[in-house]
Amino acid sequence: MTKTDILDAAAQVFRQKGYHGASMSDIAAAVNLQKASLYHHVSSKQEILLALLDHALEMLTERIAPIANQSIPADKKLPEMIRVY
Repeated sequence: MTKTDILDAAAQVFRQKGYHGASMSDIAAAVNLQKASLYHHVSSKQEILLALLDHALEMLTERIAPIANQSIPADKKLPEMIRVY
C-alpha cells in the first residue's frame, strides 16, 4: 500500500461523499486497511486533502507554464490557458 494508493482512494471517497461526509474509516475501507493502519501512512483527513490539492495544483501548473512561457500576445495566451484548465 502506497501513499498514492491512499490518495487515489481518498479522492474517490471525497467525490462520492464530499470532504465533510467522508471519514477516515471510509478511506481505510476503500484501500482495504484498518483505520489504525491508515494512520500509519497519513496523520489526518486534512493531510490527505492538502496532498490532493498540492497534486492538483502541480498538474495545473505543468499544463499552464508552457503556455505562459510562449512569446505570444496575452490575449492569445489567456484563452489557451482557460482551455487547458
